[in-house]
Amino acid sequence: MNVLSPGQVDTPDSQRLDKETREMFESLIPRGKMGRPEEIATVALFLASGEASFVNGVELSVGGGFSPSESAVTKSRLVPADRARSGTWP
Repeated sequence: MNVLSPGQVDTPDSQRLDKETREMFESLIPRGKMGRPEEIATVALFLASGEASFVNGVELSVGGGFSPSESAVTKSRLVPADRARSGTWP
């Protein structure tokens, strides 16, 4: 059994976010932008294929480099962990 953990994906719902919120989410992603649904689907198809027959017991994070362990929830907002620790988040 494997787990696919998608990051923030650019969908019609995410496109309705206000500019500040969208920029905040994208600032947390090392790649600098949200993923596309096709990027998540490609990884899901790989895991479901015979090409992944020897892949077992992994959690595959597909989030443009974002890792939840590198962020913190502070003041009801996701903030980068280094900024949360330093107290530089507004």
